[in-house]
Amino acid sequence: MMRWCEDNEIKQSARDLSWCWPVEDVLADKNFYLRLVMQYGGKEDFSLVYKYFATADFIEAIETAPPGFFFAEVWHEWRKRLGLPKKRTPVRFAECENDPEDWWRNYKPE
Repeated sequence: MMRWCEDNEIKQSARDLSWCWPVEDVLADKNFYLRLVMQYGGKEDFSLVYKYFATADFIEAIETAPPGFFFAEVWHEWRKRLGLPKKRTPVRFAECENDPEDWWRNYKPE
């Protein structure tokens, strides 16, 4: 059985989705590739990844996503699609847990 990252269609999909990352980097990390598909992919990308990946792979990709990777709408849609409980999108700074603007209001240069 061919590994997912050796498939020519997957490689083309990675090229199309990775406008600012080298394709080799995208294909080196399954979760990163799946996040790109979840965030920017179209119907063709979705039908392609469903051949190689199970629901558990998508859950792992979204649960380990770094803060700021997903747009809020995409985050909530995928969590709903995967049957995951509602959860806020990860935030970059602990200070802005309640309101993203809090970080800027409370920032004091040293």
